[in-house]
Amino acid sequence: MSEPARAHGPFERHLQTLVGFVLCGLIGWVGVSVADGREAVARVEERVSYLAETVRDLKQEIRAATRMERLGRLDFPTPIPQPTEEERHDRDT
Repeated sequence: MSEPARAHGPFERHLQTLVGFVLCGLIGWVGVSVADGREAVARVEERVSYLAETVRDLKQEIRAATRMERLGRLDFPTPIPQPTEEERHDRDT
């Protein structure tokens, strides 16, 4: 036959309660972390779409300028100045 269920002592009940609270806290923390992660991904997606649109516009401008230069309507009297190493370093940091 099976053994009768023994009564849980007060220490064991308190320990079970503590474990339950810890598990609930961990589940809540994971939920908040996931929500924060989704929000960050949404912000990054928005930035990427903005940058993609900007790149598209810049490509169109470059194509238009190249066509105008080929037709002789656009003249660059001096080369476009390139940033110095120091300016590139300052921009990247």
